[in-house]
Amino acid sequence: MSMFYDRPFANTFLSLARKGARAKVDVVVTNAPRPAHTPKSLKASGYALQPGNTTTQYWVHPSGSQVWLVPPPKAVPPTPAADAAADEGEDPADLIESAESLVETALRLFQQAGDIKRRKVSRNQDAKDYYRTRKIWWGDYDKWKRELADLRDDLDPAAMRRFSRPEFDRMQQALEQLNSAEKRPAADLLEPLEAVPPR
Repeated sequence: MSMFYDRPFANTFLSLARKGARAKVDVVVTNAPRPAHTPKSLKASGYALQPGNTTTQYWVHPSGSQVWLVPPPKAVPPTPAADAAADEGEDPADLIESAESLVETALRLFQQAGDIKRRKVSRNQDAKDYYRTRKIWWGDYDKWKRELADLRDDLDPAAMRRFSRPEFDRMQQALEQLNSAEKRPAADLLEPLEAVPPR
C-alpha cells in the first residue's frame, strides 16, 4: 500500500482494516466538481490520488470511498442543425418544476401509504375497501415511477448544458431526493396487491 500511497495513508488503511470497520463506501463520479471535490479539499479530507497517468483522477480514501474527477468533455463546434435541436429542448425551469413536483408526489405517496395502513388498523377496514385503496395507491405509485423515468430520459447532456449553475444545483438537489425516495422499497411502504381481489 505504501508503495502506491504515502505512509500515513497506508497506516490509516491498515488501522481501519484491523478494526474491521465497514463504513458505508461511496463512489462519486463527477465532471463538475463541487468545492468538496477539489484536489486540495480531498487531500485535506484524507483522500490520496491513485497513481497513474490517466485523464480521470481517482481519489481514494483509506475507508474505501472514492471520488473520480472526470475531465469535462471537449467542446465540439456546434452545427446549425445541432443548435436548432438544442433550442427545441425543454426549458430548464420546466424540467426543474417537473422534478420538484415528483418530489412532492413521492412525499404524498409515502404519507398516503401510512394513512392507509392506519385506517386499516383503527377502523377495521373491510378487505374490499382495503384492496380498493391499495389499488389506487399502487396505480399512483406506478404512474410516479413512469414520470420519473420520463424525466430522466429528458435530462440528456444537451438538456443539462442549458442549465445555469443555480438551476443545475436545484435540479441536482431534486434528483438526490428522488433517488432517495426511489430506493425505498414500495412493498415496505404498503402491502402489494393480492393476485385475486377479495370478495
